[in-house]
Amino acid sequence: MSTKQQRPATDERFVVRMPSGMRDRIAITARTNERSINSEILHRLERWTELESELDRANKIIDRLLAQDRLLAQHLAKAEPILDVRRV
Repeated sequence: MSTKQQRPATDERFVVRMPSGMRDRIAITARTNERSINSEILHRLERWTELESELDRANKIIDRLLAQDRLLAQHLAKAEPILDVRRV
């Protein structure tokens, strides 16, 4: 009997080439987070997709606010000046 755990049939294998030193950096982070290197990579990939979705939502909010700012600036440019009562 093998000492290695058998992977479920649904798991896929994927080989990745990494720049020099990256595996060591991931291993250090994984150890700090009490994960295996594989679990750390999977965690990072899942978090990356979550953050990408959050960033997309934030960018849409920023676009709406900038559009509202432009409309307000146009409206104020057309408005009549208000009497400065501090000089009275």
